[in-house]
Amino acid sequence: MRAAWRFECRTCTPPRGARIETQEQSKAQKIALEDTKNSVITRTAMAYLELGKVRHSLRPIAQGARKREKILQVTAGSPGEGYELPVEVDESPAHEKRR
Repeated sequence: MRAAWRFECRTCTPPRGARIETQEQSKAQKIALEDTKNSVITRTAMAYLELGKVRHSLRPIAQGARKREKILQVTAGSPGEGYELPVEVDESPAHEKRR
């Protein structure tokens, strides 16, 4: 059996060793690109988890601020609305019990 001859023009195609080296460089670049992509995805996910923790911890603070505002509104408007008794009425029974 005769060996098949393959003609390659040395000026048109790089030598076989150079092609293999180029392929290896391409594979290495693809691996580096995939590692970078995975790193970015991981950091983004961690940032979103941290953001969720911060929002969760701020929720009670915001609720407390709304409750304080409501208390201030009720106490500011309460003397005229009958929610709170005058101080003299509140303290007079207490003074009588002490005597």
